[in-house]
Amino acid sequence: MVSYQAADSTLGETRWAKTDSHERRQLPREALKEYIARLRDLVEATDRLIALLSEPGFDANIARFIKLAKARGERFPKVDLSPDAWRLLRRIYAGGYQVHVLTEAHWEDWVANPFPEPAKASPWQKEVLALVNDIQIAEKEHDALLDARGAGGASPKPTSKPTNAPEHA
Repeated sequence: MVSYQAADSTLGETRWAKTDSHERRQLPREALKEYIARLRDLVEATDRLIALLSEPGFDANIARFIKLAKARGERFPKVDLSPDAWRLLRRIYAGGYQVHVLTEAHWEDWVANPFPEPAKASPWQKEVLALVNDIQIAEKEHDALLDARGAGGASPKPTSKPTNAPEHA
């Protein structure tokens, strides 16, 4: 979790993340490359969390840990420990990673025409639009999952459309 939080924090501190989307064309390409590297770190940290949460016996071990922490008067932060929730987050992050890798690969075209009408989009831009659509679906599923948990209901299962981050560039 510490690795995930550090990756999430450093991503938010990049110039790319701090700049309004309509002003990013004025940033140097290196700002996008830095953002992509930090986003890759976040995907990798999320992968490590999913692996940990999916280990046999994890639920029993974490329940004992929380009970011991509370007995000592320590406060345990409320964190969703559902592998399904983290898989959806990974899908969101990996989709964002792919969007930004495509943007960097087509930098000159993106700077010249960053927000084309869908009918006038080039093939790479159509791929970005499809990825953005998948990210939005995963975000809605993640929100529904958390809402169902908060209401004490049964958690909906995420769709099985995995978005894999490309290999390290």
